[in-house]
Amino acid sequence: MNKIFLQKEKCYKINLPSDSNFYEISDNIDFKLFNSFSSIIDAFSFDSEKYDKLKLFEYIEKYNLDKSLIFFFDSTRDSLIKQLSTKQKILLSIVRNINNDCLIISLEALSERTKIHLVYFSYLLTNYKGGKTFVFLDYSTTKLVYDKIEVKTIRPSWVEESL
Repeated sequence: MNKIFLQKEKCYKINLPSDSNFYEISDNIDFKLFNSFSSIIDAFSFDSEKYDKLKLFEYIEKYNLDKSLIFFFDSTRDSLIKQLSTKQKILLSIVRNINNDCLIISLEALSERTKIHLVYFSYLLTNYKGGKTFVFLDYSTTKLVYDKIEVKTIRPSWVEESL
């Protein structure tokens, strides 16, 4: 596999065969442009049980998050964390990790609508505080099988451009 050179302020989608492991291929990704990158954010990484008793506004205060990035804040301000949807919890994880230069997000086990929403939200954040890069990991499913690892830049319309 050739070395993958990521640029700042872009969104990438890496199509991975289902038997691939991101950590196995991560050595082939050049992260030198970034001071920091997140661990993999996915549908299962938000520890809801740890925060079940907290309300959204308490969680935001506890971690000093920029609530202007949380578009659902006003309507769910007093909701318990356990009442939030998976998509909202992933968005909270993204906001909590926004101080990293590069965020890695798995699209595994998410609906197409949620995937598109996450890409759109992330695309809007590419210019946030010094620029952010988002790497989306898309594992093959029964509907679509990737024969090899492919890296594409993406925009919210799901237009993909091969590198």
